[in-house]
Amino acid sequence: MNRWAGRDPKLLDISSIAHLRNIYRRLNEEVIEQEKPPEKEFPKPPFEGTESIIPLRNRTMLTEEGREMRSCAGGYSARVQDGSSFLYRVLSPGRATAMITKSELGRCWYLAEIAGPANKPVGDNVVIAVLNWLHRSTAESGTVLPPEKRDQ
Repeated sequence: MNRWAGRDPKLLDISSIAHLRNIYRRLNEEVIEQEKPPEKEFPKPPFEGTESIIPLRNRTMLTEEGREMRSCAGGYSARVQDGSSFLYRVLSPGRATAMITKSELGRCWYLAEIAGPANKPVGDNVVIAVLNWLHRSTAESGTVLPPEKRDQ
């Protein structure tokens, strides 16, 4: 393993079984990391984020969001990969994860879900901030919110 990692095994200064186990664990992690297939970026999100609303652009970001928020955000990878939904990390005015989804006819995007840590509801100020961002983004891109979603 040491040769595989490009290191001279003769330079190892193993002083105990615990030290050997530690070296082996680190080398094993390197091997596993090298054998992982390269991460594929998700399709480009329909709207760019801001400093406080950040698109989750790959599976790693989605998994980290799920772990940090104690939610199932990581489970939406397939929906993001197929371009039907996109998730965003919301940092301000409160912490949340927001999901926008393409309408059935595919002509517009709407806020499908928004949740705080552990899937708890977020304050109205967070929802309003995300809806305002989405409204500005859709206006800039030339899409519109469907009538039934405008008043949410």
